[in-house]
Amino acid sequence: MLLKCLRVLKIGELWDVMDMGTGAGILAIFTALYSSSVNVDAVDINPQAVENAKTNVLRFGLGNIVDVYYSNLFSGVPFKKRFDTILFNQPLTSDSRFAANGSLEMSVFDPGYQTFRRFLQGAHYHLTKGGRLLVGASPNIGNPRLLSKIIRGEGYDSRIVGRNVEPSNQWDSGIEYRLLELREK
Repeated sequence: MLLKCLRVLKIGELWDVMDMGTGAGILAIFTALYSSSVNVDAVDINPQAVENAKTNVLRFGLGNIVDVYYSNLFSGVPFKKRFDTILFNQPLTSDSRFAANGSLEMSVFDPGYQTFRRFLQGAHYHLTKGGRLLVGASPNIGNPRLLSKIIRGEGYDSRIVGRNVEPSNQWDSGIEYRLLELREK
């Protein structure tokens, strides 16, 4: 779903973009390919994902545009570093019955949206004035009421800027994925 966010980016003259939880670096790479006037920081909590993303960035010859490094949310990001857009393909499942014990589980499960809340708190320090967050969400898999409450409680306004429905064996209507744009109030 977040790959579709490239249509929403509308990158200006020079944009600084962060890809939080980059995984293999796909969003960072496509963002860099989308515009030559962009600088991208791509971070992940999983050291193997960081190495994989670095390899992929170099394969595309984007080492001078995309900087990949380890970070647990914003812990490894220089404090004064600011971004015009922060992308976060957050864990969709907020059900507290599931534990997120390892980095693989952490990419899927976020009990009570605790990680998402910490992400929003840290983002305040790393957004430029007028900057925005682009976040993936699903009303089928996640808890949209709780998500909205957390977003408002952390000082952001949100709106849906993209929507996609994928077929599913579990939901007759399919799984809906949403791209949310969040801006500070």
